[in-house]
Amino acid sequence: MALPPSPQPGGAARLLGGVPATFAGLMLAAVMMVTVVDVIGRYAFSRPLPGATEIIEILMALLIYIGLPVVSQRNAHISVDMFGSLLPKAAAPARDFIVRLLCAGIMGVIAWRLWHYAGQLSRDVTEYLKLPQAPLVYVLSVCAGIAALIEVYRAFRPAPPQDAFANDPA
Repeated sequence: MALPPSPQPGGAARLLGGVPATFAGLMLAAVMMVTVVDVIGRYAFSRPLPGATEIIEILMALLIYIGLPVVSQRNAHISVDMFGSLLPKAAAPARDFIVRLLCAGIMGVIAWRLWHYAGQLSRDVTEYLKLPQAPLVYVLSVCAGIAALIEVYRAFRPAPPQDAFANDPA
């Protein structure tokens, strides 16, 4: 049984959740635009976009890590329910609590290790564009940390069960 989706937030929580979601959408659009420009330049003019691979790698990292807090806040993580039917329904809240704390712990470790790694990258730059790597890794670490905090909050403040697509605007 999958974790129940959270109700749609209101007010400031909705705005704060919408900003990273919008930014992630912009990152995805930028990946698409860089790819299109690179492919057209490569095949139509024999002039690929310089540094396109690095730009796409950076944008994809941002897209993934900025999306983590959004996915955690919306309770939209992919879940596979293999053993849910073996547990009684009364055990579901305890299971959900343990799963959320486990997710928070994993996200916390990822945030900690990324922060540590960023400290080691203080003078490293990307190979082609010579962009500093540490600031990007610090941003990724902060995003993973925010996702961990959201998971802890969700563990102690579970949302009521709700239809997964009830508030989906799509």
